[in-house]
Amino acid sequence: MYLNIGIDIAKDAHEACILDDEGKQIGRYIQIKNLKSSIEKFIERVESVSNRLNSIPRIGMEATGIYWYAIYSELSKHYEIHAYNPSQVKGFAAVNIRGSKTDKIDAKTIAAILQFGEAPKTCYGDKKRMELKEYCGFHFKLKSNVANLKKRVNT
Repeated sequence: MYLNIGIDIAKDAHEACILDDEGKQIGRYIQIKNLKSSIEKFIERVESVSNRLNSIPRIGMEATGIYWYAIYSELSKHYEIHAYNPSQVKGFAAVNIRGSKTDKIDAKTIAAILQFGEAPKTCYGDKKRMELKEYCGFHFKLKSNVANLKKRVNT
C-alpha cells in the first residue's frame, strides 16, 4: 500500500494532504512552514503514519518558483519525490467540477495525481545544481536589465 502525499508549495508555508490507495484522506491537512525544523517534523509524521499503516510514502509537489527547493532537498534524502510543473497540476484539476482553488485542494489534487497517474520520478539534482540554476537565471536577468538600461540611456 502507498501513502500518496501531495504538497502545495507556497512562500511561507506549504499544505500537505495524505491519501491512501483508495483515495481516502488520512488525518487532517498538514501545514509545513518553510523551515528545516518544520520539514523535519513533517518527516516524523510521515514515518509515523507509514509505519502504522505499513505503507510506502510517495510524495508529489509543484515545482513553484524557488519556494520548493528547501523542502525538496530535505524530503529527497528520505523519499522518492515527484515534482510537477504547475500547469500539469492545473490541467489535472480542470476535471474537478467544483472549480474552486485553495492550497488544501491543490495538495489533495497532487496526492490524487500520484494515486491515479503514472507519476514520473523527478530528479532535479542536488542542492548545488539547483543553486547554480538559480544563479544562471539571475545572471540572465541582470544582463537583460543592463541591456535595457543601455537602450534607455542611448535614446
